[in-house]
Amino acid sequence: MTQPSEKYCGLIRELARKNRLSTPELIYIMASAQPVNPADVMTNSSETDKHGASLTFQGLKHQGLDWEAIQGSIPEIIKDVLCQEKHQEEDHAAAARYFPDGGFVRNFNIGILWCTFFKRRTWHQFSLHLPDAYRPPSLFASVMRENGYNVQFLLCDEFLDVTDLDGTKRKLPDNVDLLYFLTHGELSKSGFEALLHTVNWQPGGPGGIGDSKLSVAVFDACHLINTSKKKDATSVWGAANLGPTLRLLLGFDGPANLDQDMAKRGKAFAENLIKGKTFADAWLQAVNSTSQSNKPVAIGIGDSKSAASSILNSARLVNTPAARPQGRAFFCERF
Repeated sequence: MTQPSEKYCGLIRELARKNRLSTPELIYIMASAQPVNPADVMTNSSETDKHGASLTFQGLKHQGLDWEAIQGSIPEIIKDVLCQEKHQEEDHAAAARYFPDGGFVRNFNIGILWCTFFKRRTWHQFSLHLPDAYRPPSLFASVMRENGYNVQFLLCDEFLDVTDLDGTKRKLPDNVDLLYFLTHGELSKSGFEALLHTVNWQPGGPGGIGDSKLSVAVFDACHLINTSKKKDATSVWGAANLGPTLRLLLGFDGPANLDQDMAKRGKAFAENLIKGKTFADAWLQAVNSTSQSNKPVAIGIGDSKSAASSILNSARLVNTPAARPQGRAFFCERF
């Protein structure tokens, strides 16, 4: 198969993966006697999506398409789509069991935060700026939104103040089910701190998190824990002010590096979740697939060690865990 033909099949496969092309539409393309512009049959798409697909098609058609070879490849794409549709049906069925009124899918909200610029000291004469900080959370949000999940807020840099997080003005983390925050992180004597534009925020400080809704907190930052310095989850988070709804912390053990390729972990994390993987597996696999230098960690929180371990092994989009009983929090890590 020629390279333009392979790229055409890749375009069709990607559009099908994103639910832009249905099985009947793929069958129509396969049965056509001549090359089909996918934009002409994309009924579940915006005009922007159609325009992009059309431009790609026109360029590939100009290079020359081996339509017979393409037609021979489409059945495999249809097979993958049918498998994807089956998984989606299973996810919806599982969601219906846990949430008979359908409220789960409608109400699972996501909050996105990142910091790129910092008006403060440097570390060892190096700039704190994170030019690629927007990429993982925004890629994560894009995939989740495409699959029907609500992005409730997206804030960055000087538009994000500590009073938005600690309850002084509002408490954004507890307005969503999942918080994804990329910034610098560091460990102080009082625990983990996330760097904001001008000050630090301590999620487990007096304001706390996880009091009303937040179930999963992703701190895409250095030093969620640091086992190389004997700072495990219990020693870092054991005295933190964590409410009963918070059941999972995702982040890094020690330092976390970031460049444009590593930033793809945000997209991979979302795609893993959509495929039905647990939050823990989705995060660990996403980081490991995009970097060999970062050590991801997933931390389950429960009212016992076994309960915390169970959360790591079972919690996923279709069965977000219920709040734990009030009282001491126990932790279980996976790397």
